[in-house]
Amino acid sequence: MKVLVVVDMIKAFALRGLEENSLFFDDAEKIIPFVVAKVNEYLEKGWYIIFLGDNHDYNDMEFARFSRHAVANSLSAELIDELKHALMGKNVIYIPKTRYSGFFRTDLNQYIKAQELEKATFEFVGVCTGICNTDTIGDFANRDMKTAIYRDGVADLPNVAYGIEDCSMPMNDIMLARMAFVYGTEII
Repeated sequence: MKVLVVVDMIKAFALRGLEENSLFFDDAEKIIPFVVAKVNEYLEKGWYIIFLGDNHDYNDMEFARFSRHAVANSLSAELIDELKHALMGKNVIYIPKTRYSGFFRTDLNQYIKAQELEKATFEFVGVCTGICNTDTIGDFANRDMKTAIYRDGVADLPNVAYGIEDCSMPMNDIMLARMAFVYGTEII
């Protein structure tokens, strides 16, 4: 069994021109067609889809490290319009999160257990590869659950956002290699 995990495909990251509470970056926008196709494939087959989305309090401590984004009940915290249709699908859940990992103070673990998905392969798409995807996949690995990630379905911030200017390899590729090595994640 396979479960699609869609991470942070919200307007704060993937909607160009959103002025308030935005951390938009071009590569997030570029993966939208792939993510939409993958979500539609899962919907057609009736397979499980888990949407994870940043949803912060206005004064969240995370804003000491990142600019304010995805504030609860704001436009920037909404799932992008291209994916909203999926929320009405069978076997689909949306789980808001306040930290990088989808497991931190959420119902994700309980949902997986209630649906008896522990033996599934969890296939990832979304943003940011080096932050929320990595931390959530790490928590899956710590629970001995199998993960895979679509190379064409994930995107990361530019290297310079991480303070890295002299590396020719994009952070996205570095983090994919790290997840494969550290967590045994299959890169597909």
